[in-house]
Amino acid sequence: MTTAAADIAKWIGSNIDGCILADGTNPTPNLFWGALPDEPDDAIVIYDTGGMAPERVLGTHDIDRENPNVQVNVRSTVLMDGLTLIRAIWRAIGQLQNTVLVPGGSRYIGITPLQSPFVMRVDEKFRRYFTFNAAIDKEP
Repeated sequence: MTTAAADIAKWIGSNIDGCILADGTNPTPNLFWGALPDEPDDAIVIYDTGGMAPERVLGTHDIDRENPNVQVNVRSTVLMDGLTLIRAIWRAIGQLQNTVLVPGGSRYIGITPLQSPFVMRVDEKFRRYFTFNAAIDKEP
C-alpha cells in the first residue's frame, strides 16, 4: 500500500520528461515525495495533504472510495523553467481519470487540480517555489 503522493510521483517520473524519481536507482534524482531535500536546486516534491472523508459502501462500514489531497511543488532557479514544468504537471495529472497510476496500485477515478499553479515563495537562495493542490477520488 502506498500513498497518493507516492503514486503520483511515480507516475510523473514515468510520464513527464526531465522528472527523475528518487527511488534509489537514479544517481541524480529531481523528483521526491513526502520531503524535499535542499539539493538539487531544481526539484519537484509531492506531499500528501489530507482531504475529504472517505465514502462508504451503502449499509456497511467498509470504505468504498478515498478522497485524499496532494500538493505539488516545483522549486526552480529560473522563473520560466519552473513555471513551464509545474504547468506541464498540472495539465497532465488533471487529465488522469479512471486509471491505475502504478502497476498493482489503486484505481484513480479522477484527479482535479484545485487552482492554477502559482508562486508560493522565494527562498534565501533565490529559488522560486511554484505550487498547486489537487483533490483525488480513488479506490482504496
